[in-house]
Amino acid sequence: MKKCECGCGEQAKRRFVSGHNSRNMPKDVRDKIANTLTGNKHAEDTCRKISEGHKGKKNYQWKKNGYRKCREYIWIYLDNHPSGMRAIREHWLVIEKYFGRLPKSPEEVHHANEDRKDNRIENLMLFSNHGCHMGFHRKIDKIKDIEGLVFDGRKHE
Repeated sequence: MKKCECGCGEQAKRRFVSGHNSRNMPKDVRDKIANTLTGNKHAEDTCRKISEGHKGKKNYQWKKNGYRKCREYIWIYLDNHPSGMRAIREHWLVIEKYFGRLPKSPEEVHHANEDRKDNRIENLMLFSNHGCHMGFHRKIDKIKDIEGLVFDGRKHE
């Protein structure tokens, strides 16, 4: 072990004992270092430009044709959807096209073959709420009459 370089004389594994590296620094230098460590990184106009460059379709997560995948779901970017949402899961849009409305708040869409990328209407089921959806998962092999099922795409022709 060597002695702390701040001049205190304590034994140190590195150049300084923890917290001693700024003892001999002038206050203005310490303040400048502290400011850089507290998040004062960019000027306000620079932050605004960076933020604008990441909004909407400019965001790096969106593909050129306006979709991205998140947890295996396909999301579609829409500039002016009546719901006010800018990004909607593709299976919601398929249900919207079929019913003429988006799924209501408690309703949940289920993929019958459990492939989240397969958004054909024949593969989608609409449940009235989360509890009914989870009940379906628990009884999936012995189900006859599905409680809370609003729409079953498997029976769609």
